[in-house]
Formats: sequence, C-alpha cells, structure tokens
Amino acid sequence: MNPDFVAKLLESINCAILIVDHEGNIILSNTKAKEIFCPQVNTKKVTDHRDYHCSVRYQHEALEGLPIKSLFLPEDHEVFLPNILEITKSYGEFEGEALLRDLAGRRFFAFVSTSICPIEDKQGLVFTIHDITNLKNVEKILKRNERLIFWGRMLEDISHQIRNPILSIGGFARRISSLGEKKQKKYVDIILHECSKLELLLSKLTEFIRLPRPKPRHVTVNDVVNCIKEPVEETAQKFSTGVNWHISEVYFNKKALVDEELLPKAVVPVVENACESYNQLDKKDKIEVGISSTDTDGFSCSIIIKDNGMGICPKALPKVFDPFYTTKTGHIGMGLTISKRIIDELLGDIIIDSQYGTGTTVQMLLSEERRRAIRRAKIGVNLNGKS
Repeated sequence: MNPDFVAKLLESINCAILIVDHEGNIILSNTKAKEIFCPQVNTKKVTDHRDYHCSVRYQHEALEGLPIKSLFLPEDHEVFLPNILEITKSYGEFEGEALLRDLAGRRFFAFVSTSICPIEDKQGLVFTIHDITNLKNVEKILKRNERLIFWGRMLEDISHQIRNPILSIGGFARRISSLGEKKQKKYVDIILHECSKLELLLSKLTEFIRLPRPKPRHVTVNDVVNCIKEPVEETAQKFSTGVNWHISEVYFNKKALVDEELLPKAVVPVVENACESYNQLDKKDKIEVGISSTDTDGFSCSIIIKDNGMGICPKALPKVFDPFYTTKTGHIGMGLTISKRIIDELLGDIIIDSQYGTGTTVQMLLSEERRRAIRRAKIGVNLNGKS
C-alpha cells in the first residue's frame, strides 16, 4: 500500500493513533495523537483567529521512538500495560478505559483499543485512543444531578410524612379544647401516638443525613464477622429469634474493602426485616446468616441473610430501597435505604431474591478492591489465547 495514502488515512482519523513495534516502541503517530500527548509550544502571540494554526506548533518528533509505557502511569507499568499487551496478542484486540498521561505529566481518562499490526514480519500493535475526560466530567455532573433528584423526591416524601401527623395533632388538639376532662384521654393518646411517629421519622432522617462518608480499608473476612456478629445477635434477640451462622474458616483470610463502623448499620436493617418476616406466620423460625466467597467480578465475598418468612410481594420488590416505602404499620421505611446507601458507597451491591410465601435471601456483596482486576494482577494467558 502507498505510504502516502496510509499517512493521509491516519491523519483523517479523528482519534489518536499510535503504531507500536514488537519491542513496545512508538514508530508512527498521527496529528491527533500529538495534540493529545505532546505539550503545546507557543511560537507567537495570537492576534487573529485565522492565524491560530500558526500560533501553536506540536513537537512532531516527540512521540516516535518513545516506549508506549511512557504514556501510562508508572504504577501501571508492571501489571496493567503487560495485561493489555498479553490480551491483544492472545485474542487480537483489547478495549477498555485507562488513566494515561501526556508528556507534560497531565493525567487524563482515555478509552483505549488495541489490535495486532504486522510490521516487517514481526508483530506490532495499533493503539487507538480517545480522550474521554469531558465524558467523565459529564458523568460526575449526572451523578450529582441524580443525588439532587433523590433529595428532591425525598423532601416531597418528608413533607407528606410530616403533614399527616401534624394535621391529626392539630385536629385532635382543637377537639380536646371543647371536651370535658373524661373524654379527653382518648384524643390525648392519639396525639401522643402521632408525636411518637414524628419522633421516629426525625430520628431516622437524622441517622440518614448524618451518615459519615465511609472510610474503607482492607480487612479480612474474620474482621467482617467480628464487626457484625454482636449487632446481628442483639437484633435477633430483640425479636426473640435465633441465628444460624454459616461461616467457613477457609475464607477467614480473604480480604474485603470495608468500613467496620458503618457495615453493621447496613446489616442490621436487613436482619430486622428477616426477623419481622415471621410476624405474619404462626411459626417462629431462625434466620440464616453466612459469609462466603463470590465469583461475581470485582467482589471479594458476600454476606447472606436468609429467612423462611412470608417473603416480599412481587409488586413491592422494586420499591424496597425507596425512602419511606414500607408495607408495615408503624414503620418509617428508611432501613433498606440506609443499607443501600452504605453498601453503594463501599463500592458493593445488594441483591434481593424473594419468593412470596416462601422467604427472602439478601446478598450483600463486598468489594475486593477499588482498582479493577486487570490493574492488580497479571493475567495467566499464553499466546494461544488459553487461560
């Protein structure tokens, strides 16, 4: 193929293209790659927008000859980059996000894709790189907006939750003023009941609002057991329910990312629901609590809480994490909302499997590491593409 045609083709592509030889050195790059990775050098003051193309020049030879690893963070030289190269050689391609750096040291998020490119009877690679910094910023804005929408919905719910007790209190207080002393007790009791509901609501709201940001650290499964066992036992005892523990010492040294002060606050509401599930039944069974390893990518282990109670109605299941959603009389409906928030901020997940009339299993997945697996350990893949 005509070299000039190849060069023009590379220049026409609106993303960074880097061609790397079998030794890992960059041998060719297009202008877009230089715009992303090479520091700009002012050659004269810009006086007119039509002269902009003359006002900045790029260090055109700066990329050629450099090792591809110079564009990756130093902490990714030993594991992440070798994994990318190995996957590409084994499977022909790689796609994923990476934190890269330009030649001035500026870090930025990029979407990286690679493919094999034969170069003089040897195996080279083509790196295609998109700077996705703006997309990441938009993602952050969307997450902030989601939180604002959540708080907006919550404020609507709060006003509804508070309005009803206040209207009741006001109405019955006015009625009391027109009654004799003997008839007043009935309405005083109603007022006290509504006040108790308000106090409980404010207590749960205060707990939710004052939840500190988690300070996760790597702890063993044994540490996880130690931090939740007493609160779980005390909660079950409060409901006159027993606990069957299922924990294998095989997992005791496995690590998980946990805040030992906040995790019990996430577990207790789930245990309370499990214990209360027997209230609608004649039997009083024990709940099952276990900790086991998990094959789910990115997670180290899971806390499993199981009951043989009434289960959750299918229509209610999608709403169980919503603030103030409850099907129980005298409850506020904030327990699972608090659990969900804590586990989410610990980079974990909660999965609920419930069969109405049979029981419910709640699985709380605990994160293994903030970094993805591909950045933590070299993969065991050979050149035939077999693990």
